[in-house]
Amino acid sequence: MIDKKPKILGAPLGHDVHVAGTLRFLRLAEEHGYDTAFLGPAVGTTGIVQAAQEYRPDILALSYRLTPELVPGLVQQLRGALAEAGLGNMTLIFGGTPPATVAAAATGAFRCCFSGQEGIDEIIAFLQGRDQ
Repeated sequence: MIDKKPKILGAPLGHDVHVAGTLRFLRLAEEHGYDTAFLGPAVGTTGIVQAAQEYRPDILALSYRLTPELVPGLVQQLRGALAEAGLGNMTLIFGGTPPATVAAAATGAFRCCFSGQEGIDEIIAFLQGRDQ
């Protein structure tokens, strides 16, 4: 029997071009047994949904480092598009600046939100399923 690795798809929300944190997270996920894919910067909602339909990730890892006030609208837009595509139950996680992370957490859409202020052990605990 072949064990299927869980999959994480990573992408910035909206037109954000900041990718370093997402790439670091995906590298760490690979080290802990995940298959990962990264969409690149500024792919937008349509690009994220199309990739999620093709890749079928277990976790959609989203990031945002720009204006925190825009986060709720971006999240609402993405959630609506995911639901329309039949992906409304997908597990979402978020990483961003501390203010963007507060805004993301307030939407209630994310299983967890990382601000970059966590220790590596917290992130590994999440990847190993010990965060619950």
